[in-house]
Amino acid sequence: QDALTDLRSLLKECHKNKIDFIYTIAPGLDIRYADAKDTESLKKKIHQLIKEDVKHFCILFDDIPFAMSKEDEKRFTSFAKAQAHISNELFRFIRKQVKGHFFFCPTDYCARMAKPSVKASQYLNELGQHLDTSIDIFWTGPEIVSEAIPSASIRELSKVLKRKPVI
Repeated sequence: QDALTDLRSLLKECHKNKIDFIYTIAPGLDIRYADAKDTESLKKKIHQLIKEDVKHFCILFDDIPFAMSKEDEKRFTSFAKAQAHISNELFRFIRKQVKGHFFFCPTDYCARMAKPSVKASQYLNELGQHLDTSIDIFWTGPEIVSEAIPSASIRELSKVLKRKPVI
């Protein structure tokens, strides 16, 4: 209840100051992608937030190990497909209720992490193929904290992700 009271106060200040509030969820360390109960728990939390007038959401899968349970591997065959499945489910659930933005932070969120390269990354290519194209994807450029992001690298990434990234 205390957290909800604090959230209401924060939302009131955001509305007053014309600031878009984005609620972020980082389920990556303990989520079971194939378990419908985990997805339902996330939906329940999101529904509670929507009732409080939260319109924008972000799901974060950054800085987590590339590891899934045997059940997850059997159902999805890849980390990217599992993340895309959960994100698409949440996106559709949210869109039935509000028309805000939905952001996604991938596990590989910069070129240095993309193996063997951005263009050849199975993970990034599968995200581009399976993640709903209305979902915006975060990218930090060549490095975790990039001093410069060459436009050619953004064009290459955009082809892989099938959308422009959010820098």
